[in-house]
Amino acid sequence: LVSAGNLVEFADGERLVRIIEALGPLDSAELKAAYKKQLRRPRDAERDSGAGLGLLDMARKASRPLKASLQALPDGQGFFSLTATI
Repeated sequence: LVSAGNLVEFADGERLVRIIEALGPLDSAELKAAYKKQLRRPRDAERDSGAGLGLLDMARKASRPLKASLQALPDGQGFFSLTATI
């Protein structure tokens, strides 16, 4: 298991958790297609790009779906954590 965590704005953490949960049911072919699609997508600093290459690459290499959690903190932030099973 590889785990990492960080303080984030709570709304950003919620978005990350939703993205990671959406990757969970995808099979390897679907993850590969999503990775290639994201790789070809032009970068737009003004627009949210969805699952980034890093998340897609981790999901492709993990032996189980990624797990994400978000714990609310009193200051409008949250503690986001991500676990990958290699």
